[in-house]
Amino acid sequence: MASQEQIEANRRNGAKSRGPKTEEGKAISRANALKHGLRAEKMLVLSNESEENFDALLEACHAHFDPSNAFEAELVHEIAAARWRLRRAWTVETNILDTQMHQQDAKLRERYGEFDEGTRLASAFTALADESHSLTLVTRYEASLRRSFQSAVKLLGKEKLPKEPKSPTQKAA
Repeated sequence: MASQEQIEANRRNGAKSRGPKTEEGKAISRANALKHGLRAEKMLVLSNESEENFDALLEACHAHFDPSNAFEAELVHEIAAARWRLRRAWTVETNILDTQMHQQDAKLRERYGEFDEGTRLASAFTALADESHSLTLVTRYEASLRRSFQSAVKLLGKEKLPKEPKSPTQKAA
């Protein structure tokens, strides 16, 4: 068992540490949080999702936010996890609406004959709003994840987010 003097010396030495300096050391340090416990990737990546895509997102977050200690690395992991889960929420929302639109097709044809995609979407949205809580739930889930993401970014103190490239359909400001 360590003496009180050794414990104090360890604390003083630990306080001097500023984390790994080399890229290799940083990569090893980043991986520590991913191997064990609640931060393990298996806790985030579903069986139908790509671990490689999650790894790429996590690496991009690390490259952008450049954490300087274990606490900042945890916040960066939280940011990546929130973004990953936000993407999942968007997928769920899209598929909920797509599924409902397909289910409504026969009913709309019978009622209107011809109809446009706006009518199809509005009908699906109305049916989901009237009969199911799934769309409301995924919207609430998305808002919660967005707050988690923004809180972690703010805690990190590096609030500048990476710029996303403009899509070809976006007009320049």
